[in-house]
Amino acid sequence: MNINAVKEYLRIDDDADDTTIGIMIDAAKEYIKDAVGRCDERNPKTKLLFYTLMQDFYENRVLTVKESDKPRLAHATNSIVLQLQAQLLQEENNG
Repeated sequence: MNINAVKEYLRIDDDADDTTIGIMIDAAKEYIKDAVGRCDERNPKTKLLFYTLMQDFYENRVLTVKESDKPRLAHATNSIVLQLQAQLLQEENNG
């Protein structure tokens, strides 16, 4: 699950968005790790979830949000916030 595989999956031929895609790759892997407990890149279901997240992240990277997309965006951001809060609590308890 590297940038070349993601670009192939998303059918991207140029390098213009490589920095953004790199950030999205890291975020998707962390999202899976936080949601599942690990990110096993050999597991076909993990790969499917990863590519599904990447497609959603890439296709919905706009500054304006349509009314119909607000519930999906709210769910995604709330989930990430909760995962980050849990991570912070875990770090505070361990350190």
